[in-house]
Amino acid sequence: MNSLMITYCCGVAGSACVELVFMLEYCRSHRGHLPVVYRRWPFLIARISFALLAGIFPLASGVTNYMTAIEIGAAAQVIVTQVLKEHKPYDEKR
Repeated sequence: MNSLMITYCCGVAGSACVELVFMLEYCRSHRGHLPVVYRRWPFLIARISFALLAGIFPLASGVTNYMTAIEIGAAAQVIVTQVLKEHKPYDEKR
């Protein structure tokens, strides 16, 4: 496997790990029950798609260190959330 593919996989793994931690924390605090949202296909498809897209972040950043790629993949959700908060839609009155 070449280094770009490994970097991509590290980014995906970082994002997937964050999702697993959220899920496990929820299960632990709710007597082992899986959140209802995780039983719905649209949510699962969206989360898997996001994890796959998070692998692009380390590649776009030019990261060569695999641990940094994992960290950037894990931070992808925060990065996207911040970008969406700062994004101002165009004023439709213009």
